Amino acid sequence: MRILIIQQKYSGDVLISSILCENLKKWNPNCKIDFIVNDFTVDVIENNPFIDNIIVFKKGIGFLSLIRKIKYDYLIDCYSKIESNLIALSSFSKIKISYYFFCIYHIICFQQTIDFSGFCFIPKQIIA
Repeated sequence: MRILIIQQKYSGDVLISSILCENLKKWNPNCKIDFIVNDFTVDVIENNPFIDNIIVFKKGIGFLSLIRKIKYDYLIDCYSKIESNLIALSSFSKIKISYYFFCIYHIICFQQTIDFSGFCFIPKQIIA
């Protein structure tokens, strides 16, 4: 099983989002987790033992083609902005999870929305 996590914000956001990786590995120890970050936040997660691959975000069709080639089962979009929505659209992942906000890109990229309000979440190799 392959999982893609997208978090393109700053160091603190990336660090907090990386907690997902440990919990996902507890849920399924055999899963492979890829994490998309900006180049200036790689240092925050490069020694995280629960992340299999770090993918550095780059604008352009070539980057989207790279994501399309890898068959992800799950995509978790922690960023939930236009750039990450386009990555989600390019991915052929079976299940896509994101924070919902009303936006045309979000409607196109995500087939269903799950309301997680009321829930409480306690919070390699580098591919350039």
